[in-house]
Amino acid sequence: MKILTAESAGFCFGVNRAVQMAADLADSGEKLCTLGPIIHNEYVVNSLKARGVFPVDSLNDVPEGYSVVIRSHGVGQDVYDELSRRKMVFHDATCPFVSKIHRIVSEQSAQGLPVFICGDAKHPEVIGICRHVSGEVHVVSGLSELEEQLHLLQYSTDAVFCLAAQTTFNTKEWNSCTFFLKKYYTKAKIFDTICNATAIRQKEAVDLSKKCDIIVIIGGKHSSNTKKLEEICRPYTRTLLIENASELDFSAFRGVSVIGVTAGASTPADIIKEVQKMMNENLLAEGSSFEEMLDQSFKSIYNGEKVNALVVSVQPNEVIVDVGTKHTGYVSLSELTDDPNAKIEDLVKVGDHLDLVVLRVNDVEGTVTLSKKRLEAEAGYEEIAEAAGTDKVFEGVVVDVVKGGVLALAKGVKVFIPASLATLSRVEDLSTLLKQPIRFKVLEVNRAKRRALGSAKAVLIAEKKEKEAAFWENVEVGKI
Repeated sequence: MKILTAESAGFCFGVNRAVQMAADLADSGEKLCTLGPIIHNEYVVNSLKARGVFPVDSLNDVPEGYSVVIRSHGVGQDVYDELSRRKMVFHDATCPFVSKIHRIVSEQSAQGLPVFICGDAKHPEVIGICRHVSGEVHVVSGLSELEEQLHLLQYSTDAVFCLAAQTTFNTKEWNSCTFFLKKYYTKAKIFDTICNATAIRQKEAVDLSKKCDIIVIIGGKHSSNTKKLEEICRPYTRTLLIENASELDFSAFRGVSVIGVTAGASTPADIIKEVQKMMNENLLAEGSSFEEMLDQSFKSIYNGEKVNALVVSVQPNEVIVDVGTKHTGYVSLSELTDDPNAKIEDLVKVGDHLDLVVLRVNDVEGTVTLSKKRLEAEAGYEEIAEAAGTDKVFEGVVVDVVKGGVLALAKGVKVFIPASLATLSRVEDLSTLLKQPIRFKVLEVNRAKRRALGSAKAVLIAEKKEKEAAFWENVEVGKI
């Protein structure tokens, strides 16, 4: 069984910005309330409540001495005017992409153009957008409503009007609307205001759903973008919409080979991780005997312990492994390799066994963080330490320029090479060596500080002497 997670799952930029703003302000000691839920996710709203930040339905409900945070969906111009009139302190957490729509519809309506919005008329974002329009405004849910509205309003084909969209609007439906206008209403001014992150998330969800027997979609019940993910995935596979791990129905996974996981823009990373953890624990347990599960329940795992783990899931930025205990193991991409260009799917696959070292154990959450890179570095350090003072040559890459020299990475270990020993003849600009291959000998090591000193010059001098010796050995008098 495989579990595939969409790379774009979880918080988008606008949502993360709003939540972080509220959290930072609360931590600073400021008394806060949000005008409506900051995002459509009950878990996040409750987390902020625990920090003293609570939602109110209107400005009349704001307690005296409290500042107001405008939520990510934004509000109408009338709310800004009222805040100004009352001289209330507020912080604007409106998503920048929503603010852009506010400016567009305000400018277009100020020029006398009717405004059409593709979106959900009852959604707070759309309600706020409409209240930035000074003239005629119409909300349509898709192409059929757009055609119907234009017909009822008796717009001629040369009518000039503006079309924009809710940031989380269905990209496929939007393309149908714009194709129709470009064909029949050629003077319409079209503004593609669907958030780029939404477009990517929706495309990725569709691509993923085509590969899976079932796709789990994680998000709030009132989240517009989460509902749209379910709508666009449903034609291709079975869908399971949940808010958190407690809502998982494991009977839905019977007879399944490939499971997809994605999440709406208002779903925090720890909710996604908890769902992944529970899925791995339960789905793995189904194939285990009672004796195996009992044995696992008694096993412990410790920091620094070396383990051989089975890869059970490959995520965009981490690998989930079975370490043989009741813990779920996580290996981040940065702990798999030092290569910044490496793709995780090229490094490991489900079913692989990895030799790892335990970095941190969390018995409360039942998780363990591990590293492949550090285990390899430990073995590499021993090899380098044993080679100190010998003629053994190592091949590495210059990964950093530091005071007095460069750092070369070889066998997972960083070796300091002084500037005077980095080249045959000293160079002024050591940055020219950065990311370049380098061959060196190990001069000495400090085991207490786990440091190693190397020389590339020693290798170059030895090679130069070998070439000179070979030349004089083969040279003949009078031969050119």
